[in-house]
Amino acid sequence: MKFLSSNYPLHELQAVRCAMALALITAAGLATGAFRGMTRLDLRPVIVRSLLLGAGSAFFYLSLAAMSLADATAIYFALPLIVAALSGFLIKENVRFWRWLAAIIGFCGVLVTVRPGSTLFEPAAMLTLTATFLYACGNTFTRRISPAVHPIIIAFCAGIGFLTIALALALVFGTGRFASSGHPSLVFLTRPWVMPTLRDWGLLAGFGIATAAGFFTYAQAYRLAPASFVAPFEYSAMIWAVLFGFLVFGDVPGANTITGSAIIIGAGLLLGWYEARQHRRQLALQPTR
Repeated sequence: MKFLSSNYPLHELQAVRCAMALALITAAGLATGAFRGMTRLDLRPVIVRSLLLGAGSAFFYLSLAAMSLADATAIYFALPLIVAALSGFLIKENVRFWRWLAAIIGFCGVLVTVRPGSTLFEPAAMLTLTATFLYACGNTFTRRISPAVHPIIIAFCAGIGFLTIALALALVFGTGRFASSGHPSLVFLTRPWVMPTLRDWGLLAGFGIATAAGFFTYAQAYRLAPASFVAPFEYSAMIWAVLFGFLVFGDVPGANTITGSAIIIGAGLLLGWYEARQHRRQLALQPTR
């Protein structure tokens, strides 16, 4: 998405890749019969989750037009900590002291990465923070989805939510009448629709396949385990963000990014250690046959 952001608008890239992903998910749903009885299910948490994640995706990719992959990913790493904190408000999970401590430490890491008040502060960082909060809300809502809702249905609704937001943005900005030449994120948002080249159609097709797989596996992970347990595994994204950022764009993470990431990841690992210890205690307290 970052690679294509210099030539295409956000709404076009989102619409094309989500339409391709939705076609694959629909085919899988029809082939497996996952859609049978769909209208009888309570899909309200699924719909809310889909719209929150769709909005979060738009904000995150807008930030990528002006930020390096490593910087944006470092801020995004606050997600597990926000999920842990929000789980008490949104789904009534018990949020203990260690979760709050990890969230506070992680927020300090975000401040180190973002550098508010300094001359190096990038306004697009606020877009990433907004995206992270929306992602966290969406992921937390996943735990409210009934086990009767098939993962393919969750992925299908996610595709609909993402596509709806992309098309809404296209209706407003697709003609280019609000086109801007200012901040890269604003240019990415307001650029008019452009016909992709053959090579870029290929990139978007691959992106659509990856999106379909991501919709399915992401939802399944958060359904099978507590959100506060699953979220720390997302830290592996930093490896790919640094690697792809260097290989594709020549970006080298700065000292603030490395330090902030270390603080955030450390807080996440602290949270993971605490959750694992709590899980072992619960297993020990269960009666044996």
